Amino acid sequence: MPTTSGTGAEVTKHAIFLDREANVKKAVASSNLLPDVAIVDPMLTVSGPPRVTAASGIDAYFHAVEPFLSRMANPITDALAIKAISIITRWLGPAVSDGENLEARYQMALGSVTAASF
Repeated sequence: MPTTSGTGAEVTKHAIFLDREANVKKAVASSNLLPDVAIVDPMLTVSGPPRVTAASGIDAYFHAVEPFLSRMANPITDALAIKAISIITRWLGPAVSDGENLEARYQMALGSVTAASF
């Protein structure tokens, strides 16, 4: 149950951990991390401050752009990436400027999940 629209981690097999001693991020990938269900309720993002909304939205944007630019891109990943990019670029500004805009919050949640789904 995410409280931001950013990483899309709620629908992926990836987890990132910060090793504070080495000051590096470490990634883990396992099909055991894939959820059976992801509850994505945009109402949980409404209390997020504009700065967090903006930062997580930019994160979602880059998650959408990365596979589009990948050497392993294909028509399916391109279509999902373009859709996610379109949603995020349209709705990030409204979500940041009015945190209670439920349409913007819904669309950002959709964009984030779409960006993480491939």
